[in-house]
Amino acid sequence: MNRRNRSIAALVFALCPASAPRFASASCIALSKQSGVVDCRAVIAPPFMAGTLYVLAALFADDAVAGITGAEFRIEGFPASWFTSAVLNPAWTATGDPLGTGCSVAMPSCQGGPGSSNLVLLYTLTYFPTDMAVHIVNVVTSSPPADPLFDCPVVKMCNGDRYCVTGGYFWFNDFGPCEVGLQPATWSQVKALYMDATR
Repeated sequence: MNRRNRSIAALVFALCPASAPRFASASCIALSKQSGVVDCRAVIAPPFMAGTLYVLAALFADDAVAGITGAEFRIEGFPASWFTSAVLNPAWTATGDPLGTGCSVAMPSCQGGPGSSNLVLLYTLTYFPTDMAVHIVNVVTSSPPADPLFDCPVVKMCNGDRYCVTGGYFWFNDFGPCEVGLQPATWSQVKALYMDATR
């Protein structure tokens, strides 16, 4: 192995230890105004009225698209002055509070696999706003995570594997992009960074 290849191998080993969690590259846990599509924006204006959001596992273009049997996450960013509550999908069981330190959701069978919707409803949130300010709510890791190696929103695959997924943003009174909180680097991106650094 030449010096350059040894350096690449060392970089890969440093970035990807054997015990590190795997990332699903496109799937996420999203917040949406609709249960059938991810729509991440809402405008709040007087007279203030109650609203509804859906917490969805959106399974796309990676191993998670085969379906899941669970999830772990929390939701942060709702103003303390707003009145918010979370109702679990009645088909699932859960421990914890998604609006508090986090929750762990379990499903009795594989959900969202081939031939079904790529959106799995986890929770329905209701909120009563008390202001018109810009607020950004997003999905993050439980605090603390059940497994310190999985410091991320997590889905449990139908085969028993666990994956880190990205956490989605929801924008109140702002028109930011519907995007996820973290996009993990792919190996090709890591390799490209290394190649640029060695030129």
